[in-house]
Amino acid sequence: MATTIRALIPNDVDAYVALRVEMLQESPLSFGASFETDVACDVDGMRKRLEAPEPSRVWGAFSDKTGELVGVVGGGKQGPHHKRTHVYAVWGMYVTPSARGNGLGRALMQELIAYSRGLDGVISIYLSVSATAPAAEHLYTSLGFKVWGREPRSLQYQGEFYDEIYMLLELT
Repeated sequence: MATTIRALIPNDVDAYVALRVEMLQESPLSFGASFETDVACDVDGMRKRLEAPEPSRVWGAFSDKTGELVGVVGGGKQGPHHKRTHVYAVWGMYVTPSARGNGLGRALMQELIAYSRGLDGVISIYLSVSATAPAAEHLYTSLGFKVWGREPRSLQYQGEFYDEIYMLLELT
């Protein structure tokens, strides 16, 4: 599938929110957020987030054929605290089922990694992945991420508990 990957802009907010709703409904075990309470499902709130200054950013994969947003990944520095500015955190990685298997997840992550390498002072990239998503964990491992921990029973969904795996890519 031919796609264009670029940073999302405020005009992309409707497409992003629609995909965000899909991701939380289609893959509820892959995200700590839930559709019912997720702030990124709010158009006005998400527009403000897309207007925010760098280094926070959301990248999107757009189908060259249809123009549809078919994949996303977000990233940002780890909070406002000076002691954590060396870490860039990945969040909201998703590729719609119809576009999977075409390398879009890898391409989105490579875009995020390349951007992170250019940020002053960033020496590592952090993410977490549900233990229920071995394909995602495999992708991250193939990009050089290493597992550094596992949180048992991190998420609870419909009365069941699920572990979260924590991974890190050292840039230096």
